[in-house]
Amino acid sequence: MLGPKKDVSFKKKEHLKSQKIISSLFTNGQSKVIFPYRIVWRTCELPQPVPVQVAFSVPTRYFQTAVDRNRIKRQMRETYRAHKHQLLDNMSNTDQQLAVMIVFIAKNKRPFSLIQSKMIHCIRFLSNTYTNPHEENL
Repeated sequence: MLGPKKDVSFKKKEHLKSQKIISSLFTNGQSKVIFPYRIVWRTCELPQPVPVQVAFSVPTRYFQTAVDRNRIKRQMRETYRAHKHQLLDNMSNTDQQLAVMIVFIAKNKRPFSLIQSKMIHCIRFLSNTYTNPHEENL
């Protein structure tokens, strides 16, 4: 018998858009590099009643054309959308809200298989951090 159907959409309320929160992420947030990504996250009060809000960024410095930046962001969002349930399941057990910014730091395009596998690794890392909060200092 099949279990309950997972919500695999990436709704607008799950998008991190607040300039205040994004700037506080880079000043007060925690950071980790899982190449080709840099994850910056922070627990804070979010404007929407969701456990996690996420934003994606690809620097113009390395990808001058918008076509390349948008393609990479679309691939990042798609992978996050498909695998976010791992993080949301753990965050729903806590009463915290999490703001996350994922920055693509590679200097050239990567195959989708690498983008996908490393995004899954990032999601698992954040999920484990909030399942076992004392392990992040190891």
